[in-house]
Amino acid sequence: MRRMLQGLSLVVALALPAGAWAVPVTLAINTGSQGGMSFSFLHSADSCELNGFWRCGSNINAVTAGALTADQSGIAFSNIQGSFSAGGTTYAVTGGSLDFGAAAGTVLGHLDVTGLGTFTFYNLRHGTQIANTFDAASGTGFLWGQTFAPSSVAQKGWGIDLGFTAAPAIPEPNAALLFGVGGLIVLRRSRRSKA
Repeated sequence: MRRMLQGLSLVVALALPAGAWAVPVTLAINTGSQGGMSFSFLHSADSCELNGFWRCGSNINAVTAGALTADQSGIAFSNIQGSFSAGGTTYAVTGGSLDFGAAAGTVLGHLDVTGLGTFTFYNLRHGTQIANTFDAASGTGFLWGQTFAPSSVAQKGWGIDLGFTAAPAIPEPNAALLFGVGGLIVLRRSRRSKA
């Protein structure tokens, strides 16, 4: 029995992603509204600002498709990558991280988007309506951010309003194969020790 547990723990340790107990997830971009504000949109952010959120602009395009992958640990996400489409263009997300436990008024994360820049997300709230939030029970989150500091009305850039749903990623074939081979090894050792 001891050998079986050792073999099983080795298989589990080999299958875990680097970086400890983070779980691979997909972040499916969806549409809807939060506090009367619609999402998911990519837009220029050049005309009005409300409590750190740039809510107006021109060149507004709905995000029509997108899926991101990430490693989730509690209410934090790291190694965010993937793509989304808006206005007939597909944009690559080449990196990013989000920590929804960040202190109020501080940066909770960013997304690096090819061709647009780095979108920064702040832990800000406009009353009870607009907020960068993640509900771990339902797996739903909202992101409202921009490619420039929220304190400078003079700056212009891009804004993004994303709704997403986090779900466990489908294991890669190699991980499934590793679990299968490990299970066979454990069974074989178990049978040998009984004989």
